[in-house]
Amino acid sequence: MYTIHLKDIGKLVNVLQESEYLKLLKKLTLFSKHQNSGRRLGERLTKKKGSSVEFKDYREYYPGDDIRFVDWNLWGRLDKYYIKLFYNEENQNVFSLFDISNSMFEPEISKSNFLKKFVGAVSYIALSQKDNVKLLPYCNNLIHSGPEAYSLSAWPRFSAFLSKVRPTKHSNLVNSVDEFLAREKQRGILFLVSDFLHDLESLEYALKKLSFYKFQVNVVQVLSQFEIEPDWSGNYLIKDAESELEIEIDIESDYKLLYQESCLEHLRNVEKTAKKYGCSYRFANSDQSFEEFMIKYFIKS
Repeated sequence: MYTIHLKDIGKLVNVLQESEYLKLLKKLTLFSKHQNSGRRLGERLTKKKGSSVEFKDYREYYPGDDIRFVDWNLWGRLDKYYIKLFYNEENQNVFSLFDISNSMFEPEISKSNFLKKFVGAVSYIALSQKDNVKLLPYCNNLIHSGPEAYSLSAWPRFSAFLSKVRPTKHSNLVNSVDEFLAREKQRGILFLVSDFLHDLESLEYALKKLSFYKFQVNVVQVLSQFEIEPDWSGNYLIKDAESELEIEIDIESDYKLLYQESCLEHLRNVEKTAKKYGCSYRFANSDQSFEEFMIKYFIKS
């Protein structure tokens, strides 16, 4: 996939400290906490016996039960021993595996800003709900792991890490997923974020393997408006953002139509591949409202 080469995208803005962004994260935390059955990030309640503060039910005492859970007031009224049962709060692992190859930073800075905002939002919400969160940037292989934590007090480290992320080489999803699975023995929720401007075989390999290893995969495909519907006309020198291959082309209306049709077909195929392996899929136009995207994402998830 070719993009118009930009000479200098300049220093990236630290969008993760904007007051409006932080306000949005607090809204999204509320959305997440009140999903049906607690099946989103973080505070998930199950029917396992545990020691959470949320009471579930009683059952009769059996020899070997922990006497700390005996309800002595009930024993005083019924002259019979009953054990208090609680919901067990299960904190899950939340991984963000995100593409930092050159194509995510060109042709528009909006893609990289969107990427950082999205990964930051997911991290903030998961941290606020005491999940174990890990950031994993990748390009042609898995880059050194970002911060890992399970408390909102770690948010400044996550924000600082994401703010410093810069483009690195080209992407190789196959290598990156293989390295991730070799390193990571825990399972959990995984957000896979990229423009996926590469062959579908690599995506299929990655999703098939992640699904086989029981990860709950959320595919988020990010493209800029320029990539979806480029405003091209005339002679251009087109340069691949990752391979640096250049071609000269005279772009006419027929070429633009063919490009748009090919782009839409690729988007449909990425979504189809994701759903084939039981993964959720969301497309994000990085030039549209981030707040609207995130609210819809969490309501519909």
